Amino acid sequence: MAIGIGEGRFPILSPEQANPALTGYNRTLQTALNRTNLKKQQALLPFAAPQAAANLQSTQLANQGAAAVLPYKGPQAAEQLESTQLKNALQQIINQFAPENQKAGIDQKEAMAHFYNSGGPGRGVFQQLQQNAQGLISLMNPQLKNDPKRLLDAQNAYETGQTQLADGTKLAPMNPTLSQALGALVLHSTTAPLATQLTRGNQAENELSKISKMSDEDLKPYGNTYGGVSLQAVRDSMKIDDGSKSYEESQKRLGNFMAGNAIQFEKALIRTAMAGGPAGIKAVNQLVHESQQYIQQKYPHVSEKSRYYANQRLNQYFDEINRARNQVGTSLLNLPIANAKANAGGDKSSEDISLNTSDPLGIR
Repeated sequence: MAIGIGEGRFPILSPEQANPALTGYNRTLQTALNRTNLKKQQALLPFAAPQAAANLQSTQLANQGAAAVLPYKGPQAAEQLESTQLKNALQQIINQFAPENQKAGIDQKEAMAHFYNSGGPGRGVFQQLQQNAQGLISLMNPQLKNDPKRLLDAQNAYETGQTQLADGTKLAPMNPTLSQALGALVLHSTTAPLATQLTRGNQAENELSKISKMSDEDLKPYGNTYGGVSLQAVRDSMKIDDGSKSYEESQKRLGNFMAGNAIQFEKALIRTAMAGGPAGIKAVNQLVHESQQYIQQKYPHVSEKSRYYANQRLNQYFDEINRARNQVGTSLLNLPIANAKANAGGDKSSEDISLNTSDPLGIR
């Protein structure tokens, strides 16, 4: 076969025709490889039978091993199944609480950020107290969380006895823990004597507001006096025990009056504590008598029952004083009282006195 190029024609050569030397070399190389492989197979031929026997033995051992573990396949499968079920149950629990876990992680990061924003490990005592107070406010009022400005506004509102922010946001009621935390801030910025005086004044204010209402009620039936003496009290003391209900009521009324009259000195002491003045006997007596808060008691006769009721009423007075003192506690802020006044819609004093205006002498 030939191909024509121009006027000439050239034959197409096979590889053997084109390069007879290379073709011969390849044939010689292939022949040498074939002879080498043949010799290798002939050399390995004596080992063929032992190799087959070894392979057979290995297969037999593998079969024996499989047969030996076969009885344990069932329990192992059951154990694997149980393990898988436990893992699945654990994952279900993890998935169930994943939102809470994620939120807890976020809260932790936010708390750490707030910690470092507040000065970190090198912060002072005041910063620690401030963070503690605002942390409590944040727990009590979740709507203020992560809002430093509103938290500060809420702190100021609590310290001044307010129950809501300027924008109308309601605040959770004051509790003793927050009162103590805010009081610690005040204590940090004052001296011990002033702190003691402030605490006693706060306690005294609450005590006075509690017992004033009681004493006003006890003094009311005997409020009109002549020559410093209540004629109604004298008349009640002269009544004879006839076993009637009216006699029992008169002696209880008289006993309460005796207690309420005596408690005026305690009220004077409380007022002195609120004013920060000395609690001397002379000053207290002068305060009580000059303000006409004490009614002279001159009785021809005092019954056992009136004494009994006077003693019972005194116990009630001092129980109320103790409860009022414990309500304020040792906090330097009288916040429960302030909040109570705000919730009542004003700061009306409980010392408004309503006296009996009857005329026992019959003058009018």
